[in-house]
Amino acid sequence: MSELKCEIVRDLLPLYVDGLTSVETSTAIEEHLKDCEDCRKVLNEMTKALVPVKNEQKEEIDYLKKVKKRNHKKIVTAVLAAVLVLIGLLGIKTFIWGGPIDQYTLAWSCVEEDNVLSIEAYSTYSAQSYCGWQWDSREGNKGKIIEISGRQVTSSFLSDGYYQDNVPLEGVERVYLCGMLIWQDGMIIDREISELWEYKTPYLGSPTGIGMVAEELRISEQCGNYTSELNTSAEPYGWKFNFIEALKDDWSEEELNRRMMKNSYFLIALIDNLSAVRWSYVDTNGDEKEQMITVEELNQTLPALVEDYNKRYNSDLKAYESVKDYADSAKDLQILYDLLN
Repeated sequence: MSELKCEIVRDLLPLYVDGLTSVETSTAIEEHLKDCEDCRKVLNEMTKALVPVKNEQKEEIDYLKKVKKRNHKKIVTAVLAAVLVLIGLLGIKTFIWGGPIDQYTLAWSCVEEDNVLSIEAYSTYSAQSYCGWQWDSREGNKGKIIEISGRQVTSSFLSDGYYQDNVPLEGVERVYLCGMLIWQDGMIIDREISELWEYKTPYLGSPTGIGMVAEELRISEQCGNYTSELNTSAEPYGWKFNFIEALKDDWSEEELNRRMMKNSYFLIALIDNLSAVRWSYVDTNGDEKEQMITVEELNQTLPALVEDYNKRYNSDLKAYESVKDYADSAKDLQILYDLLN
């Protein structure tokens, strides 16, 4: 029989069951258990009491694993659903809803006949289409103002890049297409004129304002690079263009003067207090030359311009008193453009 007494073994059994006794102690306990039926019964009772606890722990662990697995599935499902919703919204935004139409990618043509304005508009980019065209009408000073707008989307089978419509002009004062004035008081307005009229400015001393006018007239592109001199200290207020590059032939000099003369009409018309335009350049002989035109001189040319226009187009336009009167509206500016072309 083991040297260990029953009282000692029973004190050690909880540690033995949990595997916390040393090898020697465990061996001694097991030797005692071989010969002691009472201690074996105590061990059996202790073991039976532990089984439910272990089973409960296992069940709890299994349950937690199941919950974790279900939660993982829910998270994955929610993420996938969110991704699909975002893709769907992006598709709707890209192909169906879109955004405002970019005026600079929109081209159009207009024809007025029998008091109806026929409009054809199209995208200059094949990947871009239009949808959702609508009319808005409001009262202006002399009649209705019609604003036609649409939405810009990516090209697909749901839309195309073409728009055609007819606008009855009875009682209409102005027609806008996507924010651009295209018709006013019986006259179709060119894109360039509509944009140019928007930059009309009251003061020569406003660099931003006059810069936009010069940019819209494309003076650098037409006539060459230049530096500016502004006379804003005393009347007559003037703007001088000093062209940097020397001219290469006589034709260039003639063309430069012709273009600057034409630009002078628009510069003086659109800048309220501008009275004179000057420009200097170096001719083919290396000599510096300078030209100047004043508002008074331009005003004197208006009757002849109108007379020539009426002969060519069998019309009955009346010459305005001053070139500045041709910037009172986009229609008037369009008339000036037509007179000079």
